Amino acid sequence: MTMNLITAHKDLKQTFFQDFKERPHHAWILKGPQGVGKVDFAKHIAAQLLTEITPDDHIYTKIENQNHPNFLYISPEASPTQAISIEQIRGVFQFLQQTAPDGGWRIVILDSLNTLTPNGANGLLKILESPPPHTVFFLIQHNGASPLPTLVSRCAKLSFAAPSSTDLLPFLPEGLSLQEQTILLALAHGCPAHLQDLLDQEALSLYGSFQQAVRSLVEQDHYAPAHTLAQTVGRDASKLTLFLSLVEWWLQNAVKEVALQQRCFFTIQCSLASLLDIHQTISKIIKWKKNLDIDGRQLVLTLFFELKNLRA
Repeated sequence: MTMNLITAHKDLKQTFFQDFKERPHHAWILKGPQGVGKVDFAKHIAAQLLTEITPDDHIYTKIENQNHPNFLYISPEASPTQAISIEQIRGVFQFLQQTAPDGGWRIVILDSLNTLTPNGANGLLKILESPPPHTVFFLIQHNGASPLPTLVSRCAKLSFAAPSSTDLLPFLPEGLSLQEQTILLALAHGCPAHLQDLLDQEALSLYGSFQQAVRSLVEQDHYAPAHTLAQTVGRDASKLTLFLSLVEWWLQNAVKEVALQQRCFFTIQCSLASLLDIHQTISKIIKWKKNLDIDGRQLVLTLFFELKNLRA
């Protein structure tokens, strides 16, 4: 299994190795939006360092399966806190106490600084203050985190921006229509991980069901597809979150198409004023959902109750 790097990350890879050759720093903070591929980038660099030649599928598979003796990947424990604990940092120390079997580099990826407990941060700082030789740390930092300044001062940094839609095209399945590509790329917001989540959750199938339910409601006053969709989406939190994102994107795009008189996704005949009112109302309802514990099924039906006004 070969890890793909988007074009923008290939440029960062070149920057990393140029800096690493001039000054082989022991710790690197990879900072940027969540889901843009920072961990994949770190694993790609790890494969290069662990072989010191062109990596092959064998080394990538070992890294992905976390069974390379010189590679350690740390992520939050499966617990209510979803945090990286001091016990896990002690595990890093134990890993570094071992001698690398081939005398090569040892790589540690910590994913992420956002989930590191205060005690864990202090433990990590102690390791970085006296770094073991021939070891490289990659510390993942999603936007919004505020790591210890003393920890940050001991690290080199690489900044990641959200890739462009063009960068994500190679990650799309073959055979998609232009409309399907547009939907996935818009909802992915430039993040390969988000794109994969959309594919795993069958976002296009959900979008098709939503379109069918809206048409049945607006054109035939037929509520059955909306009730079926509410039953399916309302009891699955991840599906509900995806559904709300689809609805928001669809309405935002509809407003744009009607305003510019360039119809593509939105074919229902209604005035711009009516569409803006519906968009504003539904946006408020979705915002309330984020702050209140509302039954998912009832929420979906409430949205469709507003969407039926598109026929007015």
